[in-house]
Amino acid sequence: MAPRPTQTAFRGFTLIELIAAILIIGILAALAGPTFFDTLPFTERGYADEVASAMRTAQKIAVASGSTVSFSIDANGYQATQRTAQSTSCVAPWPNAVTLSDGSALAGTSPTGVTVGSTQFAFDANGNVCGGAAVAVTIGSKPFTVTVQSAGGLVQVL
Repeated sequence: MAPRPTQTAFRGFTLIELIAAILIIGILAALAGPTFFDTLPFTERGYADEVASAMRTAQKIAVASGSTVSFSIDANGYQATQRTAQSTSCVAPWPNAVTLSDGSALAGTSPTGVTVGSTQFAFDANGNVCGGAAVAVTIGSKPFTVTVQSAGGLVQVL
């Protein structure tokens, strides 16, 4: 039989090492934590996508109805309007709010804290932007840009 050793070797961490590790983790969490919980960039991107979708819907309604549809956006939100009778004129006024199939208006409000550039333009009955100039709307601090090409009316979020 082999003799037993007289001293036992202990394995593990000392209290000092554990406190130092917890302190380092706490400092890192205090510095990096707030960046994980800042939801404004996600809110801005979501609103940019919502505006782009609303623009595409306004364009589709212009083509389907054969009437010019105006789209306006500012710091308060966006809305789409058109005339009741078929008209291809790109000149205002457009007195009637565009209503969707569920009866709600094609409109929305901008989220709190999101900055939005303002503009107004119209889609003609062919889906093109009236006046022949491309449209760009900046949303947020990054910023996200919603563009509408003049010919064809392609709406993109960049």
